[in-house]
Amino acid sequence: MSRGSNGPLWFLSGLATGAALGVLFAPAQGRETRERLAEEARRMGERASGAEVQIKAKADDLVRSVREVALAGGEIVQEGRERIIAAIEETETAITGLKERMFQA
Repeated sequence: MSRGSNGPLWFLSGLATGAALGVLFAPAQGRETRERLAEEARRMGERASGAEVQIKAKADDLVRSVREVALAGGEIVQEGRERIIAAIEETETAITGLKERMFQA
């Protein structure tokens, strides 16, 4: 993985930590603070879940694209192989024809 690929994860972690610290140090009663923390944790969980769905969809698209490229590459290789075989056969036929003409003359 590249060095910056975990950037969004670190950003979300920092955001959650900042929100939790902000709620903890804000002047409020213990129960209210716990409720705020629980609500903030729920929101962060929802955001993380949404990000997980998006990442999975992008990964599925990438896998699909790689498969398509691999199949296309295989088809190209097969087509090239068939062309080479046809060229070899044509060359062999041409050489046989030349040999026959040379020995008939």
